[in-house]
Amino acid sequence: MHRGCVTLITGENGAGKTTLGKILCGLLRQKNGDILWNGEALSAKCRRLKSYFVMQDADYQLYTESVGNELVLGRTLTNQIRERAYAAMDLFDLTKYKDRHPASLSGGEKQRVTLAAACCSGAELIILDEPTSGLDVVNAKRVAEFIQLLAHEDRSVAVITHDDLLLRLIEGRVIKL
Repeated sequence: MHRGCVTLITGENGAGKTTLGKILCGLLRQKNGDILWNGEALSAKCRRLKSYFVMQDADYQLYTESVGNELVLGRTLTNQIRERAYAAMDLFDLTKYKDRHPASLSGGEKQRVTLAAACCSGAELIILDEPTSGLDVVNAKRVAEFIQLLAHEDRSVAVITHDDLLLRLIEGRVIKL
């Protein structure tokens, strides 16, 4: 996967798409072989530091007491981080929920919070597992815009999806497992 590009990973259920994503992010260890980053083998720990994985089920990825805090979790709050969080909330129509507890949101709103957090992460590799699950067409189009935005920021983006609309909206290389 190249920086500034989107790789779309598709395939039947059980083909290993999510497992591949987790291995690339260092959340799982590969059974053999090496995962290369700019030609150098990287340990799972190093890959975790460089990547951000957005799970299909947003409930497993929300930890704080407010949407605003979720977007800046684990980062020193600077003006740049704050501005990025507000921009991400605007992009995903979350500003009105800034002070709300993520558990009080609908499934689609929670999904948008996890995507906004990925935007704020600064990670070089972003992997999105079924990022449009639970979203309507309007928000699916927002997700497509977000994915293109990440790529334009010179990040590597992988999207695991079955969503035909998303596949049509995003320009990128398709890998079918």
